[in-house]
Amino acid sequence: MFRRFDFDHPFLAAGFFLICVVMGYVLVGMLRKHVRPGARKTIYWAAALWLVSVSIRAKMGWYLEPHDFPPRFLIVIAPWILGLAALAWSRKAGDFAEKFSQNFLIGIQGFRVLVELCILALHRRDLMPEEMTFHGQNFDIIPGITALILAAFVRTDSVRWVGPIVLWNIVSMGVLLVTITTGALSAPGPLRLLKTEIPNIAPLTFPYVLLPAFLVPLAFAFHILSLKRARRTLQAAAREGSEDRPLVAPLTLA
Repeated sequence: MFRRFDFDHPFLAAGFFLICVVMGYVLVGMLRKHVRPGARKTIYWAAALWLVSVSIRAKMGWYLEPHDFPPRFLIVIAPWILGLAALAWSRKAGDFAEKFSQNFLIGIQGFRVLVELCILALHRRDLMPEEMTFHGQNFDIIPGITALILAAFVRTDSVRWVGPIVLWNIVSMGVLLVTITTGALSAPGPLRLLKTEIPNIAPLTFPYVLLPAFLVPLAFAFHILSLKRARRTLQAAAREGSEDRPLVAPLTLA
């Protein structure tokens, strides 16, 4: 049924895949600089196997089966939910977050603007419903834009910035959660409670499956790291009795 849709839009697919490659490069740079080799190798292999297996299934159309219950796309979502829960509870994640400045952890979320433009292009090709664009119920472009603005002002790890940073992260995660819910409820299958004019099938195909499999959890991960960084700022200020701390050295990927 759903294979009648033409997903072969080479320039759009290439642009979306390029976003994934760039974000992957940023993540590799972060891990290479601040994670010990043994743990880093484990993360690399686990991520590679996960993304390759998800991509192969998407290329084969495996996620497009509309009658299975539970829906097959839950296989894409469930693992990273567990991974993010582990990240949120991990003390080592706080140590890792402290290696980076808040303007980096926040500003990197600007990639979501490009993702939203890709989603709009997919909608105009009748591959995603309007509800998944910023003309509908997806306002995730706002966290992307505000991330760039906020990052431009966050120049020190100052206690006075902790409140705005925490508020921005919580609101932005809420916006992302609403977007994910809209996408899940408009995807083909028994959970399709939103009867959109066009089913949300693009994220179930390659390369767009990397949106729920990689870019969405990455956005959540940066929010978690930013919140942990804010907590460390408060703890350090309480110990030192200072409202301002020097900016952490910028990330070097080379």
